[in-house]
This record gives sequence, C-alpha cells and structure tokens, in this order.
Amino acid sequence: MFFVGFLLNIMRKFILVLAGVVLGIVGIWIKPCFYFALGIILVVLIWSFIQQLVIKHTVEHNEDPNFTPYANAMMSDNWKDELGKLVEGKVDKD
Repeated sequence: MFFVGFLLNIMRKFILVLAGVVLGIVGIWIKPCFYFALGIILVVLIWSFIQQLVIKHTVEHNEDPNFTPYANAMMSDNWKDELGKLVEGKVDKD
C-alpha cells in the first residue's frame, strides 16, 4: 500500500513531472536545463516520499476508534481484500 500511495502522490504532481521531462529533453542540448530537470524530479520524489511517510505515521498512530478498522485494513498484508470487505460492510450497514 505504501508504494501505491507513493505513486499516486507522484501523479498528483503531474505538471511538475511533465515540466521535468520537457526540460530533460531540452537538456540534451542545453546542459543547465538537464540539471534543472533532475532537480525538479528529485524534489517531486522526495516530496512524495515524505507525504507518504506522514500518511503512514498518521494511520499507524491514530487514536480515533472509528478509524481503527480502516487503519487495520490498510496495514494488513492483504489490504485490497480487507478494504473491499470494510467498504462492503459500511455500504450494507447504511
């Protein structure tokens, strides 16, 4: 789940990634653009990783009893099935 969230965080910064790719292509001919593109991509990767660490810490250390079933489902090895069961249970209950 951590890796999926990390990739989703990167995709939320699509404009920055696109700018990095374009500058990287321009950087083939103009070296400063290449280094700037590497900097943009590196910032996006670090930013996304930190965001995912914050989310993981929040899920692991949450004290809200209403959030506990969701947190347990997210942290399990079979998280897709557990989240599906949790959502189905909530939908059936309502």
